[in-house]
Formats: sequence, C-alpha cells, structure tokens
Amino acid sequence: MLIKDYAESLGIDMTNWGITNVFDVSADGTTIVGAARHASWSGDRVEGFVLTIPTPGAAVVLGVSGLFAGRRRR
Repeated sequence: MLIKDYAESLGIDMTNWGITNVFDVSADGTTIVGAARHASWSGDRVEGFVLTIPTPGAAVVLGVSGLFAGRRRR
C-alpha cells in the first residue's frame, strides 16, 4: 500500500497532494517523515511532513473520552 493511500485510510485528505520522498520511519512504525508537494504549487516547492499513526490503544482512549465529553450533566 502507498503511504498516500494509507494516510487516506486514516481519514487524512490527500487530494492534490503527492508524496515525493519518505526519509524515515520510526522503529515502532508509528511516525513517518518525508516531503510532499501540492498540485497548486508552481516550481519545485516541496514541504516536509510528519505522519503520526495512532496506536490502537490511543484510538480507543480518544473514542471513550469523546463519549464522556459529549455527555451533559443534569
């Protein structure tokens, strides 16, 4: 799977973005750093990016905390 496809599977909008380079991946595979280019940019402009992939445990904690944040006290 391409990094772009993986980012989209995480809900990141990659419309008009192209990843030009991936420079490194953390030992645990949860952080990817590289360079990307937007289709609207002219010339050779690229910018760095850091893609942090949430661990399954973190997603559960965020989901549960979101449930509690949405509740109102009476």
